[in-house]
Amino acid sequence: MIDNILYAGGIGCVLFTIWLILFGLGGWVRHVRDKEGKFRKKWNWQGVLGMTVFAAFLLGVLVWGNLRLQMLSMEAPGFTLLFLNSFGIFFMIHLYDLIVIDYLLIVLWHPKLLNLPNTEYYTSIWPHIKGFAKGIPLGLVASGIAAMLSLFFS
Repeated sequence: MIDNILYAGGIGCVLFTIWLILFGLGGWVRHVRDKEGKFRKKWNWQGVLGMTVFAAFLLGVLVWGNLRLQMLSMEAPGFTLLFLNSFGIFFMIHLYDLIVIDYLLIVLWHPKLLNLPNTEYYTSIWPHIKGFAKGIPLGLVASGIAAMLSLFFS
């Protein structure tokens, strides 16, 4: 299972990076976050579309990782194993986002080409750590949904 988590999680990290680039180039970030880096209370259709694509991407990667685990397993894994596999994949992508994207790219490097403001969100790791902690319940829910969908599609 660990090999599957690392493989599917690695593919998920690459796809997540591509999604972030497209999300940024498409200008969708400004429809979801304000200049301080906080989520807006109301999103227009572009923000909703971008976040819907993200949710579909996340569930797609988790379900794909579970279906891959099912193909590699001698006997069909149950809900608990699929849930743990999904959460492992989610956690790997979530940790990649915290360390590579948020800390190394945004906070530490803070490249001029991204035109990031010098607010706390873009210059300190602490808002990202808080966001990481808040994302764990999202990952638990997504992992449960992915495990159920994986059982359905198997």
